[in-house]
Amino acid sequence: VLLAAATALAAQGPPFDRKAFFGALARHCVSEEFAWQVKAASRLRRHDGLGFLGSSLPAHRSVTTAIACFATSPESYEGAIEKAVALGDDTDTVAAMAGGREVARVLEL
Repeated sequence: VLLAAATALAAQGPPFDRKAFFGALARHCVSEEFAWQVKAASRLRRHDGLGFLGSSLPAHRSVTTAIACFATSPESYEGAIEKAVALGDDTDTVAAMAGGREVARVLEL
């Protein structure tokens, strides 16, 4: 649900409003794990490390990380993918999710 909401929000087009984006995502969180991670991700800036969010197979360790990769590089598909790959661990999953949000934003799907 969180991933679908992030994709829909990203597709709304520019300009990207981080505060509104993460505020809307927070309303979709039904578990403390996701709520904590969305709150932490909302505070990140372009050059902050994302490793503390996780990059492994469980959804609570990858979905928010992928969203943060997009949100810290909303104008750059390459930047979002690069952040996901640099994390290590389950990079293909995180990069695919991060890239999907960027593609939706660019195409305004």
